[in-house]
Amino acid sequence: MKVMITGAGGQLAQELWMTRVKGWEVFMFERSQLDISQPREVFSVFDEYKPDIVINTAAFTSVDAAEQQPDKATAVNSEGAFYMARAALQHRAHLIHISTDYVFNGCQPWPYLPDDPCHPVNAYGRSKWDGECLIRQCMTSHLIVRSSWLYAANGKNFVTKMLQILRDNKHASVVFDEIGSPTWARGLAETLWIAARQRLTGTYHWSDAGVASRYDFACAINELGQGMNLLPQEDISIVPVRSSEHRNTVRRPPFSVLDTTRTWNALNLTPVHWAVQLRRMMSEMQVSDAQN
Repeated sequence: MKVMITGAGGQLAQELWMTRVKGWEVFMFERSQLDISQPREVFSVFDEYKPDIVINTAAFTSVDAAEQQPDKATAVNSEGAFYMARAALQHRAHLIHISTDYVFNGCQPWPYLPDDPCHPVNAYGRSKWDGECLIRQCMTSHLIVRSSWLYAANGKNFVTKMLQILRDNKHASVVFDEIGSPTWARGLAETLWIAARQRLTGTYHWSDAGVASRYDFACAINELGQGMNLLPQEDISIVPVRSSEHRNTVRRPPFSVLDTTRTWNALNLTPVHWAVQLRRMMSEMQVSDAQN
């Protein structure tokens, strides 16, 4: 199998590389090598590498920047997804596209099913939803996987950002009225490889089990960080605040928990709680710090 992965500089792509299937030929493309918003580049790369499977992790992921630069978010998350679908269709490649919980508005009080109506509340969510729609219009056989609150040891994410803030300031204000499911990128990567082996098609959700507020998540990071010597053994203050009080003005879904039952059943997987996955990831950070 020849597998092409876009967005090689991102945390999910790095985890896909670390967990890649033995015997499969995997080609990684950073944005400097392949800008998916440029159709000529997309078709040129497909013509040269002729992949059997394509995993599109490339995305404009900054929610704040997307609100300020919606055209750039649309170019990558919507138009780029469409170009990838067109090229995959032309080359009969199996397309796996990564989407987000932000396609939902977060107004219902129970987990979102893959077929629930999507009503994104910000530019980032709209661009990802538009990308999904364009893929479906372009090709009938594809896999779209939505995930939530993704993090890894490397890259810009809530965990690495929170650790840095707590190291530098010994204080953080974190919203308590945004609820979701933190998800380790390693677990998502392993799931994507299983789905790729099975040539799974359709729209599915993947997140770690359990739910948390951003405040709960931050407190868990602090507790583990101090216990693993990733944070100083000092009094650290984490204050819960409402999202309306937070300096960030971009609207986010207040409740974006994904129902992943369809994925568990399709792939015969057992979900792991987010707190267990967080400990595993931070244990790897602890080992890495000790070696350095």
